[in-house]
Amino acid sequence: MRSFANIIAVIAVTTTPAFAQGPTPSAARLWTHAAGEAFRWAADAGAVGMLMDESACGRRHRGESVGLFSPCFMYAGAGASIGWFGGAAIGATYGANGVARERGCGRDASILRSFGGALLGVLPGAVAALTSHGRYPPPRTFLVWTAPLAAAGGAAIASSGCSG
Repeated sequence: MRSFANIIAVIAVTTTPAFAQGPTPSAARLWTHAAGEAFRWAADAGAVGMLMDESACGRRHRGESVGLFSPCFMYAGAGASIGWFGGAAIGATYGANGVARERGCGRDASILRSFGGALLGVLPGAVAALTSHGRYPPPRTFLVWTAPLAAAGGAAIASSGCSG
């Protein structure tokens, strides 16, 4: 009876890693994971940039009203834009890289492919934001808000063909 338990234990130990790996992640999982990370990082970095913008605005408008009626309330300038687009690119790279590595892509290749695709995805929104002065007109606003989705799509497409 003891030898039968040893045989079962050996079989369980030798076959567990094969079952633990599971199926290769799908392309849809690659894109959704990249999109989720892109939005999370864009929101976080955009919020940090917005805090920096409000601080700079507060120094320019020292002594004026404070609170809801201040000229610096919810002020978003270049820091928020840089944070939004930079966060989208870094987040999409992070998300796509993780899933691409699960799919068998090498570390360096997956990082380069993901980051290159994310930069191409962010480019239209960044150009729209940089070329506008003041408020974004509606078509440009669409490009700005969808930058994380485009970054995720670029990162997912670029890293989906990686095999090692």
